[in-house]
Amino acid sequence: MKASGLASPVAFKLACFLAAAPLRLPIMRLVQQALVPESGQTHLAEFFLSGLIRRVDTEEAITDPDEIQYDFFSVALRDRLLNAGLVTDTIQVQEVVSDYVAEHYGGGIDFRAALLNPEAMGGIEIDVDGDPFARVTAHVLKKLGRAIPGSTHNSLLYRRKAATPTVYVNAKAVLLGDSGVGKSGLGIRMAEKAFHKTGSTHGAQFWHFSIEQLPGLPENVQAELTLWDLAGQPEHRLTHQLFLDDADAALLLFDCSDPNEPFRGVPYWAKVLRKQARKFLVSTRADLLPVTVDRHAIERALDTYGLDEYFKTSAHTGEGVDALFERLIAAIPWETLPRTRTLRLFQGIREFLLAQKADGVNLLPMKKLQQAAEDRLIEHTATQDELNTVVDLLQSRGLVHHLKPRVGESWILLKPERINQYGASIIQAARNHEEGIGAVAERDVLAGELSFSGFDRLPRGEEGIVLTATVELLIGHDLGFREMGYLVFPSQISVTRVPPTEIHPRTEVAYRFSGATETIYASLVVRLNYTDYFQLEDQWKYAVEFSRDGHRLGFSMKQIEEEGTGKLEIYFEPGVSESDRVTFIRFITDHLRARGVDIEEEIRLYCPNCGEEVTNHAAIGRVAAGKPDIPCQFCDTAIPIPRSVEELYRRDPKLDETQRQLVAAVEDRTKKEKAEFCADQRQYTAGEGKRLHILHLSDLHLTDEGATNVYRAQLETDLRQKLGIQRLAYLVISGDITDHATEKEYQAAFGMVDGLVKRFGLDASRVVVVPGNHDLNWDLSKKAYPFVYKNDLPSPPPESRHIPAGENGALVRDDEKYRQRFAPFNDHFYRYIYRGQGHYPLDEGDQFLFVERPKDRILFLGLNSCWEIDHHFRDRASIHMPALTNALGRLHDANGKYDGWLKIAVWHHPVTGRQMMDDGFMELLAIHGFQVCLHGHIHQAIEDYHKHDDRRGIHVVGAGTFGAPAREQVPGIPLQYNLLTFDPENGEMTVNTRKKEKPNGAWSADARWGDKNNPKPWYSFPVAGFRGSAEGA
Repeated sequence: MKASGLASPVAFKLACFLAAAPLRLPIMRLVQQALVPESGQTHLAEFFLSGLIRRVDTEEAITDPDEIQYDFFSVALRDRLLNAGLVTDTIQVQEVVSDYVAEHYGGGIDFRAALLNPEAMGGIEIDVDGDPFARVTAHVLKKLGRAIPGSTHNSLLYRRKAATPTVYVNAKAVLLGDSGVGKSGLGIRMAEKAFHKTGSTHGAQFWHFSIEQLPGLPENVQAELTLWDLAGQPEHRLTHQLFLDDADAALLLFDCSDPNEPFRGVPYWAKVLRKQARKFLVSTRADLLPVTVDRHAIERALDTYGLDEYFKTSAHTGEGVDALFERLIAAIPWETLPRTRTLRLFQGIREFLLAQKADGVNLLPMKKLQQAAEDRLIEHTATQDELNTVVDLLQSRGLVHHLKPRVGESWILLKPERINQYGASIIQAARNHEEGIGAVAERDVLAGELSFSGFDRLPRGEEGIVLTATVELLIGHDLGFREMGYLVFPSQISVTRVPPTEIHPRTEVAYRFSGATETIYASLVVRLNYTDYFQLEDQWKYAVEFSRDGHRLGFSMKQIEEEGTGKLEIYFEPGVSESDRVTFIRFITDHLRARGVDIEEEIRLYCPNCGEEVTNHAAIGRVAAGKPDIPCQFCDTAIPIPRSVEELYRRDPKLDETQRQLVAAVEDRTKKEKAEFCADQRQYTAGEGKRLHILHLSDLHLTDEGATNVYRAQLETDLRQKLGIQRLAYLVISGDITDHATEKEYQAAFGMVDGLVKRFGLDASRVVVVPGNHDLNWDLSKKAYPFVYKNDLPSPPPESRHIPAGENGALVRDDEKYRQRFAPFNDHFYRYIYRGQGHYPLDEGDQFLFVERPKDRILFLGLNSCWEIDHHFRDRASIHMPALTNALGRLHDANGKYDGWLKIAVWHHPVTGRQMMDDGFMELLAIHGFQVCLHGHIHQAIEDYHKHDDRRGIHVVGAGTFGAPAREQVPGIPLQYNLLTFDPENGEMTVNTRKKEKPNGAWSADARWGDKNNPKPWYSFPVAGFRGSAEGA
């Protein structure tokens, strides 16, 4: 889009709204105030100077700025901006404009009537060529597919001034304060004129007030106030932000009888509210003694936190409550709020939904609403688009929430507070993750397997729909992201960053800001992750690190002074280019400006000579004076003053274009994540059954993202459509994941694993990954063998740790460097699979993986059979006995916990056949109750049995190669994978082998087992010693 002058997201958002309006200054200000309240004069000025619009009136005598008419340079430009916005936004703009025309020009376009039923409208014709209001509305209606038939000259139907339809306007006020401060008691006193003892609110509750007549409003305006009581517990704050942006007024409550910290929570809530909302400071429990807050402290709080007025109340006695309510109603800017003409359809649907809500209905299917509309509208059958428009409008007022959990399904949630309640439970579960990684498994969320407390749960079917909608809302607001089957919430991570051994880069720039710090931080991390320009590397408690071209950059956030005020400190490792630094900073500052309230920049300068930070405020003042350098206060070295981000943007237009591309990429990614979640969540509604499906892949030899995506799509098609698998229990990958252990290959591999996990209802705790010989880095292996001259060699040379290099010396292994062969496997793959739960150990004795599921009574043990393989010694496959001893020691320390479980060991190399490694360790596994082992490497599916004694043995299941190039395939053996299915009721394991003859072909059954004259694509065996949960209890 040609909108080079719109650098800020807020200005672009404003432009999208104004594309649905006639461009006169009063209307632009009205739209800005009513629908883009976060914008200011600078954003409107940015729109005027963007080059998008021009003056179109020809009357030179017009000098009043409010009468000057503007328009976009082309209809196509207006359409592109309309397409970039939401349909509901366009409708709201037209409603605001329609009201303005009716009030100031004696008539107006009945936009809602035209939108709902253009066929049924009657009126007079006007020429849109001479009326900008009609012209824009006609164009918008056409864009919405609601052009009015039968009109000539592109005319629109005007409602006559004599017609005064009833207009509906709804305001939203919120009760805010910490838990236990008395919000619910005050709300009940306002709504019911009574006092009831209440417990803490969990999520939110609502009261609706019909206001018969308000001073200053026409008689035909029907006003209503919705009062929200939002829970004060910290775990609710993240979800509260979903419902605060459109608040018109807020009551900030504090307990005046609290002797320790009466204003607790007030600073936070004052800063998270948008500036346009009226804010009242309200003391509760005034009937209790002693009152610990005097008038001076109250006046100071009003001034400090930008609050409008103070009221003293008691929910118990009713003192001050009526006066507070009357002032609340009077303070709401009713005349500027969006209005809706209460056409019969709108009024009928609204009354029906409110009646259903009063009857205790939680969820209403759209089909039932359709039937209700038919019953109430004799003369006109409402279309689905009309019903959606009305429901979406009621949703914008906070009365209902429109849910679309699956394609073709549509529900109306009559109690939107349920989203807040369930959302808080999801956030709490993420906060309570035992590893502190701020994540919760999607499977647990959508299956309702969380701890829900403080509210009555919905019936399971309804709960599943609401949980799905809640997750979609959290994803859509960039408060969390999906990864490896988890919902990750950056603001809920509690892992503290371990100080790095190397010197950490210093902070170069810091930003102090106020607002909903938790929400601002979370959405910033998510949006930066979605750019794909910066790659997310690590997260800690309010600290995050990204990379760009292999170099690290990041930021940390801390709360300063009081709640609601934070400081973001940004740093860069050496090697990050200036353009990437500027892009990173600009993305962050745009984010803060769009979501923060007050922002202050702090540039950190360090002396290149002595390394000390410049703290001389007099010297720093030279920046504002335009001086080129600052003297170091310790050694007088001149420190150059870096150019500002704004100056760099002015000097290089490409940076501005990069920023717009990043913002567009983030918006596209958010939409994609929501769409994929809606598609993926269906496996949680599918019947899980008792049989457990284990997907076993090996020798993938992935090389690039394009081919990997094809392989994944082929596999998903085979599992879903041919085998009927909607949900997997486990995913096992037994090595050779990549071909050359490069970062690019590992990134493609992670994308494939992440995709399979999401598509089939898995999470990282159900994934088992071990390395193969192709997963260690040959280049690092070579560097681990430095040359040692003959005279410096020990005698004799270390066995198996040196490579002869002629008469002059040998290459001798450096054990510390040798361990780094697996660093790329960890850095680019393993740590992303198990993000936040540890790295792949480089010490050979610790290279084992435990994956256990007590509910399934299954234990996986992953081992590294490549621990001593390198570029020279390529045939030294074996199991490192100290690692196996450490792993089996954990079983012994469990005191019989794993008795009767299915135990599966996984490694890469075979224990049978020509390429077998020493299988002595198998006896130890058999003694410890392992019944199955999975491996790969030989590029051919095999089955065998390792017998220890008459009671114990291990079934050997070898997978073929999933994706090796043709030159590495065994002649006559196609590409293969195994699907294992375990039936815990009878203890039987079935191995289904699949084949693909051509890389771009489809998977099919591989009939190679059993009788040669009647081969089957599967075989089965009993798992000895397994006891199901009932039997083993």
